[in-house]
Amino acid sequence: MVNVDLVRFLKINNDTVLNFISKAKERIIFAKPAFLNSEIEALLKAKQKHNIEIDIYMEPGDKAIRLGFGEKAALNLINTHLSWFNIQFAERIRMAILCFDNNALLYAPNLSFSEPETPKPTFANGILCNGSMASIIIKQFPVLGNTEPSNKKARDNVLMLPGGYIPDETINKLQDNIHTTITSTIENLTVNPAVDPSQLQKISIYRNNYKIVRQVINGIKIENKRISLKPFYNLLQSKVDRLQSSWSIFNSEDIDALQDTKSFWRQLRILEDKYSDSLLDAGRFGKLLNVNKKAEYVKDITNLKEDFKAFWGAKPSQEVKERFSIKGKINEKKFLKDILDTSRKGLEEYLISLCPYTDEFLENIFRHNRQLRNTYRNYGDKGVIIEEFVNIFVLNILKFPDANDIINTIDIKIDFYDISDELLTSEDFLKVIENYELNLRQTSLGFEPVNTSQQSLF
Repeated sequence: MVNVDLVRFLKINNDTVLNFISKAKERIIFAKPAFLNSEIEALLKAKQKHNIEIDIYMEPGDKAIRLGFGEKAALNLINTHLSWFNIQFAERIRMAILCFDNNALLYAPNLSFSEPETPKPTFANGILCNGSMASIIIKQFPVLGNTEPSNKKARDNVLMLPGGYIPDETINKLQDNIHTTITSTIENLTVNPAVDPSQLQKISIYRNNYKIVRQVINGIKIENKRISLKPFYNLLQSKVDRLQSSWSIFNSEDIDALQDTKSFWRQLRILEDKYSDSLLDAGRFGKLLNVNKKAEYVKDITNLKEDFKAFWGAKPSQEVKERFSIKGKINEKKFLKDILDTSRKGLEEYLISLCPYTDEFLENIFRHNRQLRNTYRNYGDKGVIIEEFVNIFVLNILKFPDANDIINTIDIKIDFYDISDELLTSEDFLKVIENYELNLRQTSLGFEPVNTSQQSLF
């Protein structure tokens, strides 16, 4: 039979808790789902006054605060005074235990939303133990502040808390960086503050299991382009017969060498086959993609695009060449840069052949490029000046493309669309759904403020 001097019922409110904290001189153990700001302030005062060890047990995350067991302000205080506390996370704490020196108080914590002023209860809601009974309770708690390696058992998953609770791997990972865990919770509560549950109403929230996917592919097929030479002809004082009106960037042989697009489409089919169970053909509506595969699919499509762009670059990796080259002809590929360089040099040679080596033409050049006048003074070579001028003119005025200009047009644009209620009224779309036997939406229970009319989320 328990001695009545060791156990007694009490009527506990916030003032009672703060009073007991102020009496502590040696050690405090405080386990609670979440804490009030006033409770943490009282703990800090006790630490300042007596430099006592303070072990606090609390739930990670914001759920306990959203249920009304504590306040974000308390988390802020804890986070800025981490070195003052020994902190242990635990799941689903639903009672409060406050041990101070050789006393143990067990009570039902108030919900701050339902009783913000914490009036003193009319019926006992807590038990205060002291003496041997309190010692038994206190011994159930490990000494969190012990720095001896033999006592640091949390990382070995053998730290046993009252009731035989052992923190699992999820809790241990959060325990590894307490500051990050608490900071993340504070950020969540800042962006989405806790709301009094009594001011919320239940709603049905649904999310689409599939999205409609549409692709637009650009720049894969490299086509010929002609550059007008009229701007250069305007520089020539005398008329030259039978001039080419434009210059073809690629000849027919170049075009044939650049049509490796079959390898791109082959790789795209291989990629889409990988998602055969998640990427479904919906005819004129596009394709349907399981939302759980969206991030992975986007990553694979992006890698395909970047690899194909690298394939046309100056130095594709061996892996990229093997992915897109024709089997057995990996090292026979013509590089886009080499083809363009050859074409540009041919154009420059043609334009140089039209230039008269006269002082009058040089003056015309100098009017367009003053820097070349200084070069001519230094070297006195008309041929060098004309070659340099033509090179600059082809690049800057005629805008002869380089490899990157063409490669950067390669793009795979992916657009995702939600499946709307209107679309679900389409008989053609419903036939697609029936054909694949799809469950398009997943419904769950949620809450929203009572004064809000929105009934579902997309």
